[in-house]
Amino acid sequence: MEQARVLGFSRPSDDSFEAVAKRYLAHQKARVSRESYLREKVSIESHLTPFFPGKVAAIHRADIQRYVTQRSSKVSAHTVQKEVNTLKHLLGLAVEWEMIPYNPAQKVQSPRVPAGRVRYLQPTELKVLIEASLDWLQPIVAIAVSTGMRRSEIVGLRWMDVDMLHDRIMLPQTKNGEGRIVYLNKFAQAALESLSFDENTKPTDQLFSGITPERVSVAFRRTGFGHSRFSLSRSAAHSRVMAQNERSRYSHRCSTLGP
Repeated sequence: MEQARVLGFSRPSDDSFEAVAKRYLAHQKARVSRESYLREKVSIESHLTPFFPGKVAAIHRADIQRYVTQRSSKVSAHTVQKEVNTLKHLLGLAVEWEMIPYNPAQKVQSPRVPAGRVRYLQPTELKVLIEASLDWLQPIVAIAVSTGMRRSEIVGLRWMDVDMLHDRIMLPQTKNGEGRIVYLNKFAQAALESLSFDENTKPTDQLFSGITPERVSVAFRRTGFGHSRFSLSRSAAHSRVMAQNERSRYSHRCSTLGP
């Protein structure tokens, strides 16, 4: 131990993978959304911990590759990729916590996820989608197609997150654990203005109280666009944002050229 200290590195920890995993989950709980936390918790407790029963310092790259091979025969490549990413993050933190000298998962290759088919909503389809949606679902769809926000982000919105004066939403915590600013177009502003708000509304009140991401998905499928999933409306938002950015850049270039 003394020799390791003199040479500038720590002796590998005797902690089990399970113990480090519990510390990791406690670390993540305060930093990611509830949905992301629960997904990681299931991956760790149901799959990773049973596969790595020994010390965290005893895990080698070959062990992780074997995990990838075994899981790939049971679940989709997308699921395996998420689990491996969780493992990489966990072991990366174990390095920061000076429990292991390096991350054995760092260069492990996850199975390749097949490229999905992406289809964008046309303006006429968007009109049909809005009209086919239940009253409570309409503003959620409108915000999704305008901003590209996720279901969990939209239904989790509080009035304190909405800044109508500057036409933006301040997301304090997103899927990757970081905050971001979402700017609102006229369509999204109209959707927010359609929601009930009075002197009794508190800043901490949710815009869509009692509505869960799962309920949104079920209602969305019943609109007739179910084969495309709720993410279809988000993809439409991304395509519009990209187009708007291109127009903005073009307008800026033209203005700099002068007459």
